[in-house]
Amino acid sequence: MDVSQARELMKLTSDFYQNCSASFSATRARPWEGWERVLDIMQSLRADKKHESLHILDIACGNLRFERFLVERRAQLTTQPPIEVCAVDNCANLVAEHPVLDQQQVKLHFEQLDVAELLLDEGQLNRQLTQRDCPAYDVAVSFAFMHHLPLLSQRRELIASMLSMVQELGLVVLSFWQFAHDEKLLSKAAEATKKVCSKRAWDFLGEHDYLLGWQNQDHQYRYCHHFEDSEIDELLNQQSCLTHELARFSADGKSGTLNRYVVLQKCSHQ
Repeated sequence: MDVSQARELMKLTSDFYQNCSASFSATRARPWEGWERVLDIMQSLRADKKHESLHILDIACGNLRFERFLVERRAQLTTQPPIEVCAVDNCANLVAEHPVLDQQQVKLHFEQLDVAELLLDEGQLNRQLTQRDCPAYDVAVSFAFMHHLPLLSQRRELIASMLSMVQELGLVVLSFWQFAHDEKLLSKAAEATKKVCSKRAWDFLGEHDYLLGWQNQDHQYRYCHHFEDSEIDELLNQQSCLTHELARFSADGKSGTLNRYVVLQKCSHQ
């Protein structure tokens, strides 16, 4: 797959979220079960920092349900000042669907950026975000986004950018969708992929690349990649000299295995 073909898939996904933001957001209200374990890890590392602000970067924030989760669970993070979040996404429509956040609990700054496009250029996402007057983040998260990146180079760049924007010993938390482990989801994805590729004469999709429909709506599809653990290993090995893997676990969905989480800690230079 080349860059022009990747851009076709990125546009398909971007159009999907623009056109289906309301119905999609309505099905994405509850927090993920895996976030509880992520929160436990964050809490264990901040036990002695209750008087310090917690700065979080959320890349591809969607409808801000992670931020609402933080409001609900803020007491567990033992931080007295409000949590400060920079939330980034390309679909302001999704952000508009969220209830107003309690700014006394979570101070939110939303930045509309086409992250997938920026990741085609090494360092560009970092340059865009570091233009803001913000200290290095304590935690950078990206949930339900990696599978929308068609190119391996984009996936690597996402991890590298997140690592560059957290402070030493800060956390990078990623989720990798493993929907092909669900037979029903895989069957729907295979059917939609065959239909769309036939109509558009697309022959460039790679292994584990699929197109998923939405609520039986014609012409509404998004690109999604299923990640095997071997692919996750390959991605993380690129940054092994800069990070320590604190945790890797599966959670979410009826099976409890739809998402594979990875929690990385940035190494100290000392």
